[in-house]
Amino acid sequence: MANVIFSTFSNLPDGVLDSFRQGFVDALVREGNSVLLFVTNQFLVNHNSSNDLRASIDKHRLILAIKEFNPDLFISVNHSGLFPALSDSIDCPIAIWLLDGPGYLIDPEHCRAKASRYQFYIATRTFRNDLNQSFAIPNSNIHDLPLASDFQAQTKETIYDIAFVGTNFTGQKFQEIVKKLGKNRHLIGKLRALIASYKSDSDMQFEARTKKYGFENIFTGGFDEAYILNTISINKRIKVLDAIEDLGLILYGTADWTETIKYSLGLALSFDPSPVLTRTDLESIYNTSKISLNISHSQARGGLPWRVFDVMSCNSVLISDFQEDFTRLFGKDIPIPIYESPSEAREVCNHLLKDESHRRFIVESCNKIIESGHKFKHRLKTISQIFNLNLLPTGTGELTRLNADNYKNKEQPFSRLNKVIPKMIDDTNKKFSLQLFQSNLIDFVADNSKLVSINIPEDKQLCCEFRLSKSMPFLRLDIGEYFSKHKNVRITVSLDSQLSKNGPRSRIIDLSKDIIHSNEMHWKNSELYCGFDSFCIFENPFPSQDIKLNFESFLITGL
Repeated sequence: MANVIFSTFSNLPDGVLDSFRQGFVDALVREGNSVLLFVTNQFLVNHNSSNDLRASIDKHRLILAIKEFNPDLFISVNHSGLFPALSDSIDCPIAIWLLDGPGYLIDPEHCRAKASRYQFYIATRTFRNDLNQSFAIPNSNIHDLPLASDFQAQTKETIYDIAFVGTNFTGQKFQEIVKKLGKNRHLIGKLRALIASYKSDSDMQFEARTKKYGFENIFTGGFDEAYILNTISINKRIKVLDAIEDLGLILYGTADWTETIKYSLGLALSFDPSPVLTRTDLESIYNTSKISLNISHSQARGGLPWRVFDVMSCNSVLISDFQEDFTRLFGKDIPIPIYESPSEAREVCNHLLKDESHRRFIVESCNKIIESGHKFKHRLKTISQIFNLNLLPTGTGELTRLNADNYKNKEQPFSRLNKVIPKMIDDTNKKFSLQLFQSNLIDFVADNSKLVSINIPEDKQLCCEFRLSKSMPFLRLDIGEYFSKHKNVRITVSLDSQLSKNGPRSRIIDLSKDIIHSNEMHWKNSELYCGFDSFCIFENPFPSQDIKLNFESFLITGL
């Protein structure tokens, strides 16, 4: 039995793992390993871009727990969870598994500094060049590890003609840049050329690409290329789906698919808002659909998403755009139908919907390919060979999940309240103000704000409401303009729309778990003490949606 730490962020609510990550963890346990699962969402300030621990987490206790597990191998998805003190403290081999391109690495500067310490797994060979050039990683530290699936083909009644499960990608920062450049038609022309260059030379480094087209002083953020690729990808995705929506498409994914109603009414009406989160959800869709589409993200650059492996494992025909890894992994004679344009996707779907025997031949061929070499046990064998470690032992495995609540600092400093002896304000009808900020970035460099001020006597109930349209991913609530003490605090974020009546419409922000960062706020005996400059930052549970935020508390005293 090997002791394996699997460190990853989650893109799903409440830290639930997607079907691929959960499938890999299940395979490790099923094959007899002891697994320590480190889901970083509740430990890090911003799990999407940084490995900085939240102020509430006791770093030393967390490192001690990881060391006491005595790991034989530490596997991190996209470098998630490897904050400097941790990577310096563990002695076992460390593997970085790039489920996305190198441009999506968490805390890339620290990854670059520690690169010689790591072994890198790449899902597609095109990532190798990026790691060579941008991170100076030798080929000896880079290993091919395609994705895989343990989904099973199941005989079920056919429900859908064509299914697609995927994200309506956002590239909001890129959209803002395009708006600013709109009047400069010369730069817009250059931007068109930059975007087109991804087709002719997908391997060019982003720094070289922006310099070639004169945008090195405009695209300066670490995730700017990701925003561009998201925008290119969703353009392609919408065009393909719009071309086949009238053939019986069912669409699942992020709630903002309804926003496509402005340019494709049929596509918006194809969207089912029912949540699809678990393996069971996906497996059911892929086993009750005649056809399942793959529309690759532009960052894949020849690679295959795990959607391909999942569909090939089930009773649905995979139809996909072309990627080099189809022939590299499955051979030249693979029977998967390929399209090169939206019109060709429609033609292929039309033909296969009428040809049941051809669909059955494709499904059976794909099932055999996955069974022969693309299950998770095959990937565990590859990892075992790289590290000379047996990840396929016999016996019963076990799974332990790190819980952020167990590593909270016992006392959180609150310097202003500790040092200042406040005076009571004699006014019995004081003005209590709250300010809500929203931002695309955790540091709130470019933010919008809404201010709500009310007059409220002490010992009365506070109830303040904010409304935001097309809200941003991060929210910051500034609580009052003077020292205050509250009881029964409740912050609720709700959808301000009837479009999502079939899904969760509201979320209570748990002040002990959901706060990414806070300033001059202190909990004691279920009471909240707020300083002169008190605020808290948390993730918006409904980004891009119209929302209402309600703040309720019993104001014990204003100081």
